[in-house]
Amino acid sequence: MIDIVTLKDFSSTQISELVDSEAGEIIEVYVPKTSKLYFSERHDIAYDYILAAYAGQKLSEISFFFEYEEVPPALHESILFQIKVADKDVLASLIMDLTYLYDINEDPEADEIEQLENISEFEGDIETKKITPACPYFIEVWKEFNLEED
Repeated sequence: MIDIVTLKDFSSTQISELVDSEAGEIIEVYVPKTSKLYFSERHDIAYDYILAAYAGQKLSEISFFFEYEEVPPALHESILFQIKVADKDVLASLIMDLTYLYDINEDPEADEIEQLENISEFEGDIETKKITPACPYFIEVWKEFNLEED
């Protein structure tokens, strides 16, 4: 099991070792969901779900098996992805990138604007149907909470 939140101050080498140590074919990856319905602002809930959708999309792109857990907005718990990958080095690199995305670690070579641009591009690709989302449930929740309140 790889829980993104627990990887604070991990180096890329340490993450590679963690990924290599994963036993079994299916690797479980958890990403944080910090918002909760009735306790969080709408835009915070939407942001949680677009990040989860983005993380899921990236994980699905490197996997030959991919499943995810649908965590509703009313629950405050991490989101589980189950994957099988052929190349654990590629997974380790992606896990490192996800620690940057979720502000677990700071990327000395990238800035926050670049990460926001990646998310914005992903949003655009979803809206224009340029890509098929790997996690349609997260996209549905994102759209629901991304709407302006009347």
